[in-house]
Amino acid sequence: MPDKKASADVGRLSGNFFTCVRGSVPVEITDLLEKAAVCADKYGFTAYAVGGFVRDLLAGRKMGRKSLDVDIAIEGDGIEFARRFTNQYGGKLKTHKRFKTAIVMLKGSRKIDVATARTEIYTEPAALPIVEMSSIKNDLYRRDFTINAMAVKLNGDNKNQLIDFFGGQQDLKDGALRILHDRSFVEDPTRLFRAIRFEQRFNFAIEANTKKFLKLAATGDLIDKISGARLFNELNVIFSNEEHPSNAMQRMREFGLWKLIYPHLMYDKKIHRLCRQAEEAIAWHKLSFDTERIRPWFIYLLCLSSALDEPQSVEFFKRLGFDRHPVKRIIEARRKAADCIDITGSLTPAMSVEIYEALNGLSADVMLAVMAASGERQGKKVVAEFMSRLRYITPRVKGGDLIRAGIESGPLMGRVMRALQMEVIKNTLPTKEDEIRFSKNFYRLLKESAGNI
Repeated sequence: MPDKKASADVGRLSGNFFTCVRGSVPVEITDLLEKAAVCADKYGFTAYAVGGFVRDLLAGRKMGRKSLDVDIAIEGDGIEFARRFTNQYGGKLKTHKRFKTAIVMLKGSRKIDVATARTEIYTEPAALPIVEMSSIKNDLYRRDFTINAMAVKLNGDNKNQLIDFFGGQQDLKDGALRILHDRSFVEDPTRLFRAIRFEQRFNFAIEANTKKFLKLAATGDLIDKISGARLFNELNVIFSNEEHPSNAMQRMREFGLWKLIYPHLMYDKKIHRLCRQAEEAIAWHKLSFDTERIRPWFIYLLCLSSALDEPQSVEFFKRLGFDRHPVKRIIEARRKAADCIDITGSLTPAMSVEIYEALNGLSADVMLAVMAASGERQGKKVVAEFMSRLRYITPRVKGGDLIRAGIESGPLMGRVMRALQMEVIKNTLPTKEDEIRFSKNFYRLLKESAGNI
């Protein structure tokens, strides 16, 4: 049990939980939870809002954070509840029988994660647990930290009351991150990464006893027992969901976790600076291109592996669960990024054609990795110039226009289009007629040249 005395069944937050956090819960969420309560009452279940949903609402009262993700735990068969819910209110159902969980997919990309209140039995460290149906108290006790081990009862007696057996509300108030029992990191070593993630996200302090067990877990072989897929998933959450991933990555270095993930990975000051610059590049991209999708994890892996040689990089990516084909793609992207870093360092934002030739065809992920590695302000401006302007410049004329102008389809037309693209970038052809005239003249020169060979 956790080292602080378990609190009463109903937590210290008095009154209706949702009244106390009014303003933090969108109306559509309260409506959704009320539907869950009605369904639970109708079919004899007891339903609870649990975990991060409750934590974030309580944190929102203190730090302005809001949560739209809904997790529900059911005393009884969670999958059966989810099936009844979709029958009554609509939605698509996905189930995972091994873990007794379900996802209800609703309109507008809204979803509800439904879990059976359960206990988990770990037959060996880091193994996936055996799941057994249980009470809400046991379900909360199996969780990672006290701040994630709170619930709100949605129906029945004490409806809409906070359930806090383990002092999570007080830890949230105190800014303390605390495991629920001493074997927490042994049972699930991925909690090492979650501890750092929550510490950095909330600016919390890892409680002394929790830190002791974290350090003990980080000196053993527990991380070796985590599958590559689970390990990558934890890193990806840091890379993609956190506001400042580099802070968490630096904290991982302080606890020695990078060495345990891959022995040759040196997270030194240089790599930390590179990851921080990647963080800045990703933030710039988010503000500048809000509809363009990128893969932050891809960018950070390129940064993390930059000091490794190619065989070591392959080993590192395989440790994270990537198979042969994804590894090949990442390695190829790594080579392209290295080549572009050398080239862009010698360019200025005014060298439009040279910038276009260097960066055209690269994915946004690789370009952002190049931007991160361009420590000089000028190099960053070069990449920004391409991403913000040059990549969108195209000739007015299309292939059909050229065919109608007498240019035959084939390799020579391809060369004409490439030459035309460069002239358009240089802004030497102000009208469509100028583009056609240039294309015809260039095509004639190409044919004459070919005829003289």
